[in-house]
Amino acid sequence: MNKSNTAISCAGLLLSLAFLTAANAQTVTWDGNAADGLWATNTNWDPDTLPAAGNDVFISNGDSVVGVEFNTTFNLTLSGGSSLTDPVTNFAGGVWRAGGATVTVNAGSTLGSGGFWDFQNATVTFKDGAAVNIGNWEQKDTNVFNFELSASGFTAITPGTFRIGNGGLTADINNATYNVDMAAYTGPANAIITLADFSGDAFGMDDANFQGAGGLNVLNPGSYTASIRWNDGTDAIELVVGLGLAWDGDASDGLWSTATNWNNNQVPVAGSEVNIANGDTVDWNSAVSGDTFTTGITLNLTGNSTFTESSIIRLSGATINVASGSSLTGGFWDLNNATLGFEDGAIATMADWEHRGTNVFNFELGASGFTALNPGTFRLAGGTTIASASYNVDMANYTGGAGVITLVNFGGDAAG
Repeated sequence: MNKSNTAISCAGLLLSLAFLTAANAQTVTWDGNAADGLWATNTNWDPDTLPAAGNDVFISNGDSVVGVEFNTTFNLTLSGGSSLTDPVTNFAGGVWRAGGATVTVNAGSTLGSGGFWDFQNATVTFKDGAAVNIGNWEQKDTNVFNFELSASGFTAITPGTFRIGNGGLTADINNATYNVDMAAYTGPANAIITLADFSGDAFGMDDANFQGAGGLNVLNPGSYTASIRWNDGTDAIELVVGLGLAWDGDASDGLWSTATNWNNNQVPVAGSEVNIANGDTVDWNSAVSGDTFTTGITLNLTGNSTFTESSIIRLSGATINVASGSSLTGGFWDLNNATLGFEDGAIATMADWEHRGTNVFNFELGASGFTALNPGTFRLAGGTTIASASYNVDMANYTGGAGVITLVNFGGDAAG
């Protein structure tokens, strides 16, 4: 056989295989003619036969369809205000097992009616406006979860309890991939977008483990910067848009609350990472912004910059890292659940330093030691004890001798 004939024969084989694959991908559409709402009734489908493995299945006329355990590879699309509810033939509340199905839920359509949803080997796509009413969301084996944003963002789906099933090697977040498609998004460049807000977590998930997922992919971000995270406080999966915000001071008023002082012309929101690096003094100004700092901010002060509040500021879970030459100054600092890091040469001269909730203080020594911080009065908030605070000292750079190194020299002590 010459090369020409071999090529023709192989091409013929490929065409035959392609034809067979297409033939098996039959389209089956819900028409609800049996009027009982049951997936398992043949005459509810067009043609009058139940969907089979590999079929493209469409439910689009607004009906609520009582499902079955799939245990096969359907390609199901829900649209037009339709819903797929839990099967009624299993334990109380119903259970649905994906069995490798691919499911797309369009805006206005709904998965679930409160039961147990086992996403075994499933690929599930939620478009903005999709709804979820699932009592238990169980990741199992290999899963892909896709979230497709609209121009304005994403309306969070609200499953019940987050679970990972099967145990052993398969019970791990690294078997799941989470993708967020930002192609249609035109919203703010600085935002926290909640994708899935679980009512609880039976697995013990946290962001440190979640970052080990098989994939956390932001698709089509355009000019945006974004990342996917697990919110430990709310048991939610979030898209964080606009990390790495930088102060440029363009408004020339020194106020945190002025949008044009930031490189994206928007004031930082909860969870943002913020860099002040050009030697400016930035004023929180509680008279304008209120006395509670934006929740969960990470603030990096470098380049002899200063962050100040002359009255009172409550840090609300902030992380603040102060490089050598940079300063925290001002009035009453309520260190509410904050983490503060100071390099040798950093400056802290606030009038009051109050422990509240759980605090962490990190000190990074230089080669010769540490230039002591000089805050005013040391305080403990009501209900807070020193046992709620951690003090860490990093000596990696230290080459000095034995002796006593003062880290913080308070002007007074109101805690006793």
